[in-house]
Amino acid sequence: MSALVAATAAAAAGLASSVHCAAMCGPLAAVAGRTPRAAAAYHGARLASYALAGGIAGATGTLLSDALGGRWAGALLSWTLAVALALAAWRLWRGEARPGERLVALGAGRAHRARRGASQRRATRRRSAR
Repeated sequence: MSALVAATAAAAAGLASSVHCAAMCGPLAAVAGRTPRAAAAYHGARLASYALAGGIAGATGTLLSDALGGRWAGALLSWTLAVALALAAWRLWRGEARPGERLVALGAGRAHRARRGASQRRATRRRSAR
């Protein structure tokens, strides 16, 4: 891919995602930007965290690609995401999760297990009432 094509694609992606950025980061930037120093600290920290996350994702992808071969790594990633999406959709369809409820709980504790248990009891009652 030539440098011009890559730069054009990057510019198009940036332009297409600008509405998302304005909606998601705009209010935070407005609050953080009350003084120039606060705005600089906010944007510097945001830039560093995105760079770190991108570096970790890139290194992981490179290691996976080198270990499995490019095609296998791509297939593994694609199928992993497809299965995760299918499981989330299945949970919504079965009534185990309500729209707007978190489908994936990181660090689930007692409160999450209690909510999940209540959700499963409701789903069981609905199935038995049919």
